[in-house]
This record gives sequence, structure tokens and C-alpha cells, in this order.
Amino acid sequence: MRKVKTFARTFWRSLTEPAYYQDILSAKFSFSLKYLFTLLLIISSILAIGVSVRVAKLIPQVPAFLQTGKAFLIETYPQELKLTLKNKKITTNVKEPYFINLADDKKGAIAPLKHLLVIDTKGQVENFKNLESLFLLTGESLVVPGGDGESYKVVSLTETFAKIPDGFSLTRTGLETVLNQTSPYLLKVAPKVLIVISIAIVIIYAPLSAGFSFLIRLILLLPISLILFLGAKIAKRKITFNKTYQLSLQGMTIPVVLSFAFGFSGFYGYAVILSWLAFFVFMTIVLKKLDTT
Repeated sequence: MRKVKTFARTFWRSLTEPAYYQDILSAKFSFSLKYLFTLLLIISSILAIGVSVRVAKLIPQVPAFLQTGKAFLIETYPQELKLTLKNKKITTNVKEPYFINLADDKKGAIAPLKHLLVIDTKGQVENFKNLESLFLLTGESLVVPGGDGESYKVVSLTETFAKIPDGFSLTRTGLETVLNQTSPYLLKVAPKVLIVISIAIVIIYAPLSAGFSFLIRLILLLPISLILFLGAKIAKRKITFNKTYQLSLQGMTIPVVLSFAFGFSGFYGYAVILSWLAFFVFMTIVLKKLDTT
């Protein structure tokens, strides 16, 4: 409890009292390092808990989601289509290229594209750009959109097909049978997976995020502290670069808190700029008030 009170007091004074920084001059460098990391860990934990709660809220929705997903797959899979694995490659019983589209009331989900999937077992992946389709299935690859929204990514299915018996075929009836058989298992497993993810977000993500943010700020503060150090020298303050850097670690409270406070608003970009301006103004006041004689 004493450590909690010490941190709370340090946090508040670092945020609001320029005069407090006089005490930092006599504190160990490790004190400021531990303080900043703890602050970042607390904020990362708060964010992680928020995400974790949102993930946990998905658990009651699993049955409806699985039911909707199953109905969508069965509805979308064409009645006449039969996919067969022959010589570890996909073949079909339809004229290709074969287009699979969404129902009229769902087409807006992939607009401006026209097709959900195009099957062209002998086609070239380079044709993907001209097909106006979300996905392209060739004899041994699945082509999906790239991250930039214009390029594409080719996912090889060779290893997957190697595990499936040659001659295996899939029809709408077969798909429905598979989905009916796997649904009870997914109903049991999916909630447990979400619980594990929810816990892992707090236990793993929070410290990793805090550690990464901590390292970034340590590096970022090097040139910033140099600027403050040179300004202190011009103002004839007798302070070392090491102590200027330590004071800056404490002063990071301002941009960290402001970035967190405005992180959920549309003004985040402006808030980041304003937070650093506030940091420089605050640190200028701190350096002026220091007694370095």
C-alpha cells in the first residue's frame, strides 16, 4: 500500500508541481526509470482490460454467430457446385470461370466488387485484378486482397491438399453435414478460446505494450533531452545531461497522460502535438525553477 501511495504522490506532483523536480535532482536515476515504466504499465493495463472486457462480451454471442455463419455458408454455396480434389488439385463440375455471388441484400458488404468468389482452376493469379471478386480460387491456390486494398496475396493450398485424401469432394449437402457435425464442438470450444484470449490480453499484451512504449520513449527522449540541456546551458543552469534526461523521464507524465486521455477521441493527432508543447513549456518552467547552485 505504501508503494501505491508513493507512486500516486509522485504521479500527481510530476504532473502538477514544477518545484517537485528539485527533489528529482537528488533521486537515483533508476527511480525515474521505474516510475515511467510503472505509469506506462498501468495505462497499458487499463487499455488491455478494456479490450479484454469487449472480447469477453462476445462469449454470449457465440451461438448466434455460429448459427448465422453456418446459414450463410450453406446459403452461399451453390446447389450445383461440386468441388473435387484430383491429383492434389481442385477440379469442378461446372463451366469456369465460375462466379459465386452474395444474395442481393448482402451485396453491399463487398461493394464495389461484384463477386464473392471466382473459381478458375486453370486460371492465372494475375487475372485476379480484373475479376472484380473478393477471392479467387485456382487449382492449388487461394488469392485474397492485399493489405493496401489494391494488390493481392496468394495463399498456397498445396500443404493443405496433401493432408486430404485424393478424390474427396464437397457439395452443398456435404458442407451442411460437416457444419452440423462440427457446430456442437465449436459451441463448446469457442467460448473457452475467447476466455483464454481475454485473459492473455491482460497478462501478455499489457506488459509487452508497456515495454515497447517504454523503449520508444527512452529513445525519443534522447534528442529532446539534448535540446532541453542546451537550453539549460544557455540559461546558465548547472545541470548535467544525465539529470536533464532524468527530469524529462518524470516530465513524460504530461504527454503520456494527455495521449491516453484523448486517445479515444477524434482529436488524438492534435492532442499529441499539444501534449508535447505542454511538455516543453512545463519542462522550461521546471528548469527555470531549479536551484542548481
